Amino acid sequence: MEKLYSLVTTKETAKDALYIRKSSINFVEEPLRKGDTLDFCTYFNSFSIIKWSKFTTIQNLVLELRIRGNFELIVTVYSPAESKPILREVIHDGVYCRSWPIQDLSGYVFGFSLRALTNGAQYCGGTYYGEFAQWQDKKIGIGICTFKREEYVLRTLRLLEQFKAYNPWLQVLVVDNGSTLKEYDKDGIRIIHNRNFGGSGGFTRAMIEYVDENQVDYVLLMDDDIVLEPSALERSHSLLCGLKEEYKDSFLSGAMLTMEKPVIQHENTAYWSKFISEVVNKGLDLSAIDNLVKNEATKKHQNQYAGWWYCCIPLERIKKIGYPLPVFIKSDDMEYGIRNRHELLTLNGIGVWHETFSKKMSQTIRFFSDRNSFILNHYVDGCGLGTLLLAILGRLYKRGKKRDFSSIQILSFALQDYFNGFTKIVSKGADLKMAEVTELTKMSPQIKNYINIFAYIIKIILNYQSIDTSYKAFRHQNLRTSVFWKRYLGIK
Repeated sequence: MEKLYSLVTTKETAKDALYIRKSSINFVEEPLRKGDTLDFCTYFNSFSIIKWSKFTTIQNLVLELRIRGNFELIVTVYSPAESKPILREVIHDGVYCRSWPIQDLSGYVFGFSLRALTNGAQYCGGTYYGEFAQWQDKKIGIGICTFKREEYVLRTLRLLEQFKAYNPWLQVLVVDNGSTLKEYDKDGIRIIHNRNFGGSGGFTRAMIEYVDENQVDYVLLMDDDIVLEPSALERSHSLLCGLKEEYKDSFLSGAMLTMEKPVIQHENTAYWSKFISEVVNKGLDLSAIDNLVKNEATKKHQNQYAGWWYCCIPLERIKKIGYPLPVFIKSDDMEYGIRNRHELLTLNGIGVWHETFSKKMSQTIRFFSDRNSFILNHYVDGCGLGTLLLAILGRLYKRGKKRDFSSIQILSFALQDYFNGFTKIVSKGADLKMAEVTELTKMSPQIKNYINIFAYIIKIILNYQSIDTSYKAFRHQNLRTSVFWKRYLGIK
């Protein structure tokens, strides 16, 4: 029998409904009054029948509860069309344990609630276990890319240090692009310095380190400014240990929940629809049981990818498909996920809180967003010259309609850089490129730059085939091994 994950609690009121719904008490550790209820069918404490059955070899689900006093336990299975109670029984002081064959649980989500039958009854903890046809212990290496966000990353490191003390399968590597943290290497937690080559450079450095060492099975890429519930790591690990053979090449994608409204999901994977990213299950209120079911009923999409705020990648896939594009920021995770061409693994309870990107857009970021979306056009299914031209003209129209002349000028600069291709893009360090772009954003709008947009459109039409060949050749020739990236980053 293998541990899946512990039932977890929180003292943050705004997040309560993602953990345990309580009828009256403030904290779940408090003694209950007769009639008080605790509902565990939540984002972090329910069990996804449909996903564990699909992705893993699990045969039996085991629920263990530790209580004081007497409770009524009600177990319910939820599906899109109905909710069906499958067990109602009285449980008594001590440890309660019960097993269900997975094949007998016909539904999407398994949840339960406890109702106190006596004053002073108390919930003391619980755990899900599983019995699997096949289980292989796996090791995960976290790669965090950071740039001058010491407060955020040190908070996450403190949490990971506590978690790692009880979970030796975890390693942690922080790639510090700002070189403001002290280099550190102790008890499986390391901090190394890196040139500021953006997220693509920082995350690629983490991949290179783990591939060269060859001591882990998965590389988990994580942003530095997330808020992490450690239970997400626990269930990520158990899901990967019990994985079916046909999913061994899949990436595991963590959802993004919003910082501002912690129960609202911003993204649970996304896909490139030729022109823009389409977000899956954006805006779902995960405090609602119906939405927990909906979140587990997602469909596959062409050109689907996982964001790198929480993305777990098999080490063997890095060796097979190579390393990310050298694009500094924006679209590196998109292209890399699409490149893998395997179904993404997702699961309720595997998610992190993150500030939504709409609050982060600056003209510098807009430059990379524009340029890299044009580059992405060469690597995704269903795209070509027509989709590229529509993407350019669409941006021009929207910004012109808003009289956003600064953003139109940024579009001109992005087009020029895109047209020059990767050979020119990587001819200087990405940190120097970033400084150059920052200076460009300070320029006052000039008419000649608007005219240049149409000049580049004509050049693209006339030279599209050679541009397309050049971009595809660069990836094939330079990114299949770490040689290019080591030279680019200056790694000896």
